[in-house]
Amino acid sequence: MNKKIVVSTIAIIIFIIIGIIWKQTRPIPKYTGPIEKVVVADDLYILNIIAQEKDFFKENGLDAHITKVASGLSAINDLLAGKVDIAPVTDFVGVGKIYSNKNLRILTQLSKNKGVSMIARKDKGISQPSDLRGKTIGVAKKTIGEFFLGQFLTANDLSFNDISEVDLTSEEIINQIENGQVDAVAIWEPYVYGIREKMGDEIIIWPDNSGFFIIAYSTDEFIKAHPVIIERYLRTMIQTVQYIKNNSIEAKAIVAKKFHYENAYIKYTWPLYDFNISLEQSLLPALESESRFSIANKLTNQTEVPNYLNFIYFDALEKIKPEAITIIK
Repeated sequence: MNKKIVVSTIAIIIFIIIGIIWKQTRPIPKYTGPIEKVVVADDLYILNIIAQEKDFFKENGLDAHITKVASGLSAINDLLAGKVDIAPVTDFVGVGKIYSNKNLRILTQLSKNKGVSMIARKDKGISQPSDLRGKTIGVAKKTIGEFFLGQFLTANDLSFNDISEVDLTSEEIINQIENGQVDAVAIWEPYVYGIREKMGDEIIIWPDNSGFFIIAYSTDEFIKAHPVIIERYLRTMIQTVQYIKNNSIEAKAIVAKKFHYENAYIKYTWPLYDFNISLEQSLLPALESESRFSIANKLTNQTEVPNYLNFIYFDALEKIKPEAITIIK
């Protein structure tokens, strides 16, 4: 091959690579317009915490009020009641609410987490999943914990008919597994870590290896009235993810300080989060799978899986980061 052609080809490849890197890491333009208020439900969510600590909300024209909620289900309920404007919660919680609330909308995926686990007491005669048959298991119903429990049972040739399911809050789950009122629990981080630290060899833990999505939800009503706020929130989340990727040590320190976490916990839990502002094609089958689970286990009186394309608000992310959308419409 001609030497000039080879050099030219290499130069073109380098140019393309530089362009791709620049596109992925280009800085977000600084906002200089009016400030808008937004209320965001926060269930210990890392992106909100870091964005607030680093003033990213303000940099994007938002006066953000982060409200504490007991769970993702509480966050969605507050959203639908008009108490908050945006709620970052698990995909499964939204699936359950979309059946009865056509006003609910998906804005973006925020991350994929692997923070749910099954925890069982060894003194209850449990050493393998099959030992859960006939046992009492605590879980917060209609949350990602219940979906994980159902998947875990199915994967181990069990069903809800083989166990006694007890509906508990996260605080009750902790108390009852520790004092032996329940034999096992399905619970998420940071509670898994806390139970493990306190009970040690008294328990056996089966972690979730597949993961679930954290999604930013809003309502059709709020979006139509405040499309600019939605755009600014997504810009804030994109900026926050970029910051985490470029400043992981400082980001971890912010979270550790906020919740008084030990370095050991941060080191343990950080790999469980994959932060990524996107709308991926893989989201749709995940939602549909959770929907079929809800129907099969009578968590809804509906009998058909919704077309989730009708519940995704594409406009904001298409405007800000179109390459992050891989869903086929």
